[in-house]
Amino acid sequence: MKRVVLIAVTLGASFAAIQGLQTPFPYVWGGLALSAALLFRWAEGGASWVAYNLIFVFLVLGGIEIYLDQGSPSKPRIVTTHDPEDRNEEDDILGYFPIPSTRVYKRKVAYLPEGGEEIIIDKYYTIDENSRRITPPRRGDESSCVLFFGCSLTFGSGVEDEEVAAHLTATLSQGRVATINFGYPGYMARTKCYRPLRTICWTA
Repeated sequence: MKRVVLIAVTLGASFAAIQGLQTPFPYVWGGLALSAALLFRWAEGGASWVAYNLIFVFLVLGGIEIYLDQGSPSKPRIVTTHDPEDRNEEDDILGYFPIPSTRVYKRKVAYLPEGGEEIIIDKYYTIDENSRRITPPRRGDESSCVLFFGCSLTFGSGVEDEEVAAHLTATLSQGRVATINFGYPGYMARTKCYRPLRTICWTA
């Protein structure tokens, strides 16, 4: 019975820690999970005093944390929506890929604890026929071409099409430089390398 209780406490505290207590360091839930796990391991051994001392330490830290957290303001609730919601298609290499020739509306709102809301993002994103964020059309006489790789920062989340780095580079060069934006939210280093190859193969 003792072991069943300890397992239940460990799992419950771990779940609470994962869900997140709105405090800087979750000593309360993390400490409870660790202490219960140690008790489960050493309950019948000679080292149980170690677990009991750790419990005491975490209880003290947890109490201090709860006391300090009482005066901190509640965090706003962030809600992000896209229209259309199905803006990506599955891809065997990349995992997902923006649907070509689409215009996506993104809205990100912070609902404040005291009431009211604060708009964080309220923008439209335009995706070209090659599933890339649009840049100025190529004229054919550019002296060079710059490729942009990255995640949401390179893609330009939160800004208009004309405010993206790739778009601005082409515009400020006055047509001397062509740009291609391979960035997309959530893409990692491996994905960034595959992105231009995928585009070339699918559009050749």
